[in-house]
Amino acid sequence: MTARFIVAAPNVTVEFTYISTIAKAQSAIGNAAHYLWIDDYGDHGTPAAPITWEQLTNQQKLNIVDVYLRQVILEKAKVYALTAAADAARAAADSGFDAGNELNNKAG
Repeated sequence: MTARFIVAAPNVTVEFTYISTIAKAQSAIGNAAHYLWIDDYGDHGTPAAPITWEQLTNQQKLNIVDVYLRQVILEKAKVYALTAAADAARAAADSGFDAGNELNNKAG
């Protein structure tokens, strides 16, 4: 896999390139997309006009995986930011206390 940023300020394109045989790529993407499809990703149509897995094109299957990968990237970025903020807040709150020694020193 090759990953790169292509900068055209003020925007950037993020590109991930995977090189594989056609059969392996279609199998991997197809299996991942099918798993996600079962988990309700992608356009399933309406009750009056449902879309079945068999009706999807390879591009639609790839789009399902693309949507999922973007969600993973954004979710992990958010979790990291929230964790870092919580750690910083915890450190700031703890910095004023010396493991309870302040209370022990005042007694007595």
